[in-house]
Amino acid sequence: MDRGIKKILIKVCGIIIFSFSIFYSQFDDIYGDTELEEQAEDIIEGIPEEKPKTYEETAPTESRLSFYLTPWIGNMSATTFRGDAPALGGTEFRIEDVGIKRIRLWPSFGGSIKISKLDSLGIDIWGTTAGGSQVLSREINFDGFTFAAGDPITSDIFIGHFSVFYERSLVMPEEVPERFYLGWVLGASILTWNLKLVNTDPTKNFAGEEKIWILLPRTGLKGEKRFKIGTFPMATRVGAFLEWVPKISKFRGYNFDIYAELKIFLARALYLGFGYRYNTTSMTNEERAFDTNRASFTVHGPYLTLGVDF
Repeated sequence: MDRGIKKILIKVCGIIIFSFSIFYSQFDDIYGDTELEEQAEDIIEGIPEEKPKTYEETAPTESRLSFYLTPWIGNMSATTFRGDAPALGGTEFRIEDVGIKRIRLWPSFGGSIKISKLDSLGIDIWGTTAGGSQVLSREINFDGFTFAAGDPITSDIFIGHFSVFYERSLVMPEEVPERFYLGWVLGASILTWNLKLVNTDPTKNFAGEEKIWILLPRTGLKGEKRFKIGTFPMATRVGAFLEWVPKISKFRGYNFDIYAELKIFLARALYLGFGYRYNTTSMTNEERAFDTNRASFTVHGPYLTLGVDF
């Protein structure tokens, strides 16, 4: 509370007390100015003093509901595929061997909603498509078809990832004076990829296609630290997640996803994020001893996020 206002209130309370003392007493000297002001001060001290708000009080808090949209500016690397097991003549090849050069990363989308002080539910979706055309420089056996060296082909690939998760805060908000968050994630994901090769030679004109669709357990950690540079509230956000194939599945493999991001709050509920994401996957289908298809790929690159916190 402003000190000038406080002094005026003290005087006013003193006058009120003095008036009541005159009303209930026959003697004018029962209360002096000093004693009256002391009583008035006792009353005023009970009124909480208004202090300027700190950054921690004005910074965006952990949201009840949040959404984000993230366009990637990434690429695909270390990518190999095999349509059949070597015992069946399957050939392992890289995406460059079949002309895949145009990488189109879908914007990733996600959101979460708090269901209690420490618990949240959320989703995360991302995908990528790629394609190209090329004259094969070597023979490739894929999906039971032989694509001979010198054959013209077109190729298309789709990789998709959909995740739902439960998130538990490992930090009690009242125990941390600054805006810091650390959460544990447990959930499930669906990973799918679809690769199609088409022989465009008019005399042959056949196509091979392989698909994988896998349900994966998901666990990981998420963290965020809020701070201020000048007048701009900001935050650093990181996350690391591991998905693996349970033994009951016909597949073997893993998916590892990690990101780091700098968030700049444009308004209390709106932020812009600059980050880098790295996702690597290796999956092998072991349904039958002699019929195995395999996919190994890495998608990575910088991204820009527009997010809203409610």
